Amino acid sequence: MQTPRQERFDTIGRLFRYPTEQYAADAAALAATLAALGSRAAEPLSRFASFAQSVTLHELEETFTRTFDLSPACAAEIGWHLFGEEYLRGLFMVRIRNEMRERGLEETGELPDHVVHLLAVIAAMENDSARELARACMCPAVGKMQRSLEGGDPPFRPLVDALAELLLEEFDLPREALEAEEGDTAEFIHSDPLHGPACGASGCSSGGCNGDETPETFSLDLSRDRPTTAPTAAAKETMP
Repeated sequence: MQTPRQERFDTIGRLFRYPTEQYAADAAALAATLAALGSRAAEPLSRFASFAQSVTLHELEETFTRTFDLSPACAAEIGWHLFGEEYLRGLFMVRIRNEMRERGLEETGELPDHVVHLLAVIAAMENDSARELARACMCPAVGKMQRSLEGGDPPFRPLVDALAELLLEEFDLPREALEAEEGDTAEFIHSDPLHGPACGASGCSSGGCNGDETPETFSLDLSRDRPTTAPTAAAKETMP
């Protein structure tokens, strides 16, 4: 049985995946749920649900593809916004995949650092760990996605805004968590070591962690420019 947080995060996560016939109905149902809870995320999500219900599925698919698949600045992969294609992105994906396995969470066809997977992990974590992952990784990336959609009236901007509001609200985070200005860094503190030969953390032998190492910390450098080429699925082929 899912908790209310898991239900909310699961539904909004699905809205960042390629649209299906159920897509508009899911958006409207979540908007109604959030409105009943008095959530700040209700208003932007209601606007997005209205858009999703006003267009055909084909139009929705085309707009989704233009927004998230053809625009690297608004890609749905969180690790992409934090690391680009640097080595640490691979390390980050290994960590998220391990977190999913430990909690019995099923993967979709998306990369491990996709929004849908990060939300599933956050919803299943203990609150302190969930808050840290949201603060250090999700919020800075979602803030970059928001800024990539500034100007004009991009149809999917309200969805990204709703996700931002939901994260801030769920974990009582300051709005500054979304504002990764030049020179800012965030630390994702490992609550336990990475496991397996792909770990690569300092102090880890080539055979993987033995479980006795001190938890590692690595910096997420958010001062770089946004990547200019789209993330690919090639990295997934090398994941354990």
